Amino acid sequence: SPLQNGPIEAKIGGSAQLRDGKAATVFFAGTVGVNAKKAVEELAAEGIDCRLVSLYSIKPIDKAAIIRAAKETKAIVTLEEHNICGGVGSAVAEVLMDGGVGAVPFKRLAMPDVNATKVGCQAWMREQYGLGVNDVKNAVKSLLK
Repeated sequence: SPLQNGPIEAKIGGSAQLRDGKAATVFFAGTVGVNAKKAVEELAAEGIDCRLVSLYSIKPIDKAAIIRAAKETKAIVTLEEHNICGGVGSAVAEVLMDGGVGAVPFKRLAMPDVNATKVGCQAWMREQYGLGVNDVKNAVKSLLK
């Protein structure tokens, strides 16, 4: 895995916390996690320690990890290469609201709900649609203001 040194023990309904932090939590799904990891590392170098969690199981989703993050950190950012409607960000928002912790500052980073008119490699596309390292860093910083 590009995100850690060894394999994770995956289970249905689970998640993998790859880094601990108290400032904010960055949840991600899929290979765009390389951008989440780099963003969290760069934020840590600036003194902003973030929790990093892979939501590798979407249905069922790890509700306990999401609620714990809302109670233990000051903000939540989700990152995915899925349409912003009905993806990981939406699932996390539902858990937050249903769990009574919906007041935590929250931002979804995902593909916009438009017909994509840009074409390119995956890394370039991530930058074009707001899924880059700086986009994650800016989302965290804006929520912590």
